[in-house]
Amino acid sequence: MIDSHAKRQARRLLRCVGALTLAGLLCGSLAAAASARAAKHASAPKPPAVLTLGFNDPELFSNFAPSDVAVGLSNAHTAGASIWRFFISWSLVSPAQPPSLAEAADPNWSGYNWASIDMTVRQIAAAGMTPLVALASAPAWAEGPDRPSSTVAPAGTWDPSATWYGAFARALATRYSGTFVDPAESAQPLPAVRDWEAWNEPNLAASLTPQWTASNQPASPAIYRGLLNAFYANVKAVAPQDVVAGGTTAPFGDPPGGQRMEPVTFWRSLLCLSAGANPHSDCHQRVYMDALAHHPYPLGPPTTHAVDPGDISVPDLGKITSLVPIAERAGTLLPKGPKPLWITELSWDSNPPNPNGLTPALQAEYLEGALYVLWKQGVSLIAWWNLRDDGPTPGWTNSLASGIYYDGTTPATDVPKPSYTAFSFPFTAYRTNGIATLWGMAPAPGPVAIQVENGTTWTTVITLTAGASRIFSGPLIVGTGTNLRAVSGADTSLTWTAF
Repeated sequence: MIDSHAKRQARRLLRCVGALTLAGLLCGSLAAAASARAAKHASAPKPPAVLTLGFNDPELFSNFAPSDVAVGLSNAHTAGASIWRFFISWSLVSPAQPPSLAEAADPNWSGYNWASIDMTVRQIAAAGMTPLVALASAPAWAEGPDRPSSTVAPAGTWDPSATWYGAFARALATRYSGTFVDPAESAQPLPAVRDWEAWNEPNLAASLTPQWTASNQPASPAIYRGLLNAFYANVKAVAPQDVVAGGTTAPFGDPPGGQRMEPVTFWRSLLCLSAGANPHSDCHQRVYMDALAHHPYPLGPPTTHAVDPGDISVPDLGKITSLVPIAERAGTLLPKGPKPLWITELSWDSNPPNPNGLTPALQAEYLEGALYVLWKQGVSLIAWWNLRDDGPTPGWTNSLASGIYYDGTTPATDVPKPSYTAFSFPFTAYRTNGIATLWGMAPAPGPVAIQVENGTTWTTVITLTAGASRIFSGPLIVGTGTNLRAVSGADTSLTWTAF
């Protein structure tokens, strides 16, 4: 999870909405032609056919009984989530060092503490979702020598051993291969985990140290490369079909020597690419991953670019994807082939309950706007943080109000926010030169009526089709200030005002 001060979202940005203009709403053929011409010349990655949605929410599992967890997971699944991302702490599962690498790779080694992980995986599967696991936090025995103070190198971050990390990854992949039976717990195999992330936000000193060498050259990318490669090799040795994502970077960085490395610097160093406008291979180290992961926490609306060119917010993912073909040609990124793009953390807080958050309506608008902006850049998976608001702390310095549910004491009494509808039935209509690009994900495949508000009534002006992926899209000429919504069966999206 990203450092807390970067998560404190910017206050609501004002935007002007002009007078309602309905002229030209039905000129769909002209808009379609304009859209086709624009698409022909677009250089962005092709939007994916399927967009998978999910959640992070560590407090759900740490604060509640299994029956409450089941209710929370059911709420997530009902909202349209199909994946649930959670962390496994290497240090908690393996507080003691195994006697050998062979025993470290064996999930039956007696020193491992699997009980809570087994329960989590079972509960996610029982709720109809698939688990996405991020493995981080080295035990003290697996860290490098001479770790500095905890303020410089927090526990679990200091130069972790890639060899031991890889051995533990093999035990992990074996246990959650879908065929492993622990006779002490059940006669049935444990559910499978097929999607993995090696480490979390390795461009932050809070997660991986050292970030820099004594001469302020990047250090963490090489450390992380070793961890990722060891993780990849050992997971694939057990389950070649599993997907291992790399990067999982935080969005913002500091100048060289700081506690956060800019993600562009981190990715270029990880992929052995030079700085500058025309990156090229400047080393021969290979890194292996099947997918790219990033956390583009925003500082404003979802269309707002990061201020620093080395940072990567919601609309800036080309700073990562543009590096992939260069690295593949240089042979430093393997295996060759398509690399899905995952957003495994993203959020805005709402007020209430966080007094520094957005209004609930604006949080919802930003959420569905981000889904579109990310999908358009080629993102195929988005995991929102959180499902439900954290419990409050003074000043909200250690809590997040980013859920699609208000904290109702227990998941059974949680109250949906407007962002619940934005998540379960997102609909956007970003407007350029008078043409709105209609986009959304219906609750179910089938016809989707796009309606426009006219006085006190809503009129259907065009009908689109949501395919098996539930995604629908199309162009429509609209005026500034036009209110639109999407209707699918008995479900209605939030109102989107074209601006």
